[in-house]
Amino acid sequence: MINSSVLCQIPERIAGEWLVALTIIGAIVSVVSVVGNGIIIAAFVAIRHLRKPCNLLLTNLALSDLLYGLVGFPMYIVTDYFNNLFCDWMFRHVRLFIIYFCINMQLNNISIIAIERFVGIQFPFIYESHVTTKKTFLATAITWVFGISRAVFVASSYEEDIHLVLMVELPVLICLVVLTFLVYLRVYIVSRRHLKRDRQFGISKQESKSLVAVHIAVCNVISWMPVVVVRFIDAVIVETHYWKQATFLSPFVGTCLNLFIYTYRMRNTKKR
Repeated sequence: MINSSVLCQIPERIAGEWLVALTIIGAIVSVVSVVGNGIIIAAFVAIRHLRKPCNLLLTNLALSDLLYGLVGFPMYIVTDYFNNLFCDWMFRHVRLFIIYFCINMQLNNISIIAIERFVGIQFPFIYESHVTTKKTFLATAITWVFGISRAVFVASSYEEDIHLVLMVELPVLICLVVLTFLVYLRVYIVSRRHLKRDRQFGISKQESKSLVAVHIAVCNVISWMPVVVVRFIDAVIVETHYWKQATFLSPFVGTCLNLFIYTYRMRNTKKR
């Protein structure tokens, strides 16, 4: 069990001009992400012909991105201004729950979009009969329940038994990442193959949706690479000090890049 007195003394926290710069950049990116993703969600709700299963999944991802910018970043940065908050048992658990939930909801949504795109690109003739609005709502509900349950487990068990958390969460995370990567790889290969064939029987439509989904996945992977690389360097090679905290901004940039992909996808849907 982690000593609570240690938690009140957080080493290597950002301070001074680093903290000011991180706060300003993070605030700007968060505002752009919240406003942009809010517009995407509002467009899905207000415009009837956008209410399709594929767009529902993209809207669910936009909602998780919105929460990331709205509550994820503020909960992350507030402890750099008020270190004594770590002495509050409830705050530590709530903060860990919110941050872990926001982060994992992105991966959960990317995974469920991968499955939807696999069905669309691999079985285009039965796509509409199998991927219905009700089934898509059920899939989004599952992602939320899965994300909440994992966040509750981590927040409630992290201080008591961190090894148990790592033993459970690491395999789950690795399986999600590997399976999602393999599905997207298959989606990309089939999509590129369809580009070389005659675009008929709705295949070109599914190909267009699939490449958009691949672009979203690539944006999320790229945005998380600085976090993975810096933390690996810090753990194996040399201490990175403030860079560990600064890299937390890169996923926010990914949520903003997704906005352009959403806009392109929904514009194409409107044309059809």
